Formats: sequence, C-alpha cells, structure tokens
Amino acid sequence: MAVKNFSLTLDVVVMICCNDFDKSNGSTIVWKGSQNSGIRIQNFQQKKRFGYKKIHLKAKAGSAIICLGHIWHQVGKNINGLDRWAILNHYKRWWMKPATDFTHCGQKIFKLLNDKQKELFGFTSKSPKFNFLKKTRRYYTLSKIKNIPKSYIKNKNY
Repeated sequence: MAVKNFSLTLDVVVMICCNDFDKSNGSTIVWKGSQNSGIRIQNFQQKKRFGYKKIHLKAKAGSAIICLGHIWHQVGKNINGLDRWAILNHYKRWWMKPATDFTHCGQKIFKLLNDKQKELFGFTSKSPKFNFLKKTRRYYTLSKIKNIPKSYIKNKNY
C-alpha cells in the first residue's frame, strides 16, 4: 500500500544478506525517494517519468538492509551467476495478517508441530475468508490453541 507520510508506514522489510549483494549478482534495486510518492508502482516501464534515482543496493554478507515496504523496488538481473540469498523479515502493523500462509504445510509437518510451533506458523491466526459456495464470510481471526483441531484435515476446514 502506497503512503505519502512516514508515520503511516505499514511494512518495514529487513533483508539479512547471506551473500554479498551487488549489481552484478542481481541485488535489489530501489528508487530513492519513491516511498514518499503515494503511488504503488506496478508498471516499472513508467518509473523514469517520476524522476526518482535508481539505486542498486550493495551490502556484504552478514549485513542487514532495512527499507520501507512501499519503496519502489525490484530484483536486479544476475549477470555473473553468483548466489544472492537473503533472509527476509517483514515487520507490519499489529492488525495485519501474515502474507505467507504457513498453514499449507501438509499433514506430515502438521503432526510434527507442538502447540507453540502451531501458533508461530499461524494456525491460531487465520485471515477472514469468503466462502463463495455458501456466500458467508468468516470474521473471527484468532483462536486459542486448545480450539485448534488435532487433525490437519479438520484444521483446514476450521
């Protein structure tokens, strides 16, 4: 979501670099100042018309890159074939649900998880969903771990 005011930021991204990041191995590209545009850019062909400076992020392995989630960004082209791995952490406002639904882990992994792990993977926090067949919406989003079904299949319908 694009915002114009820093205080309205919804998402901060921290990239922990597992390898060196540079232009030749496809490091992330950001457009300086674009976080203040209030525009969510999807068509990267038109970015030039706004006049923001394109920057290829450069960092050593072990470094952390911190940026706002709404800054214009894209993956660079890897021209030397060297690895460029990072651990991505997204920090969002308390009321935002995770972007990744780890509850699609499958029966085998579900059986291995203890209650705390099920909480961490989001089995107690589900986004509201609209059921098109029944034309109903699930509005509750948080559950107590004791209410989570022991069966993975039953949990998927929970």
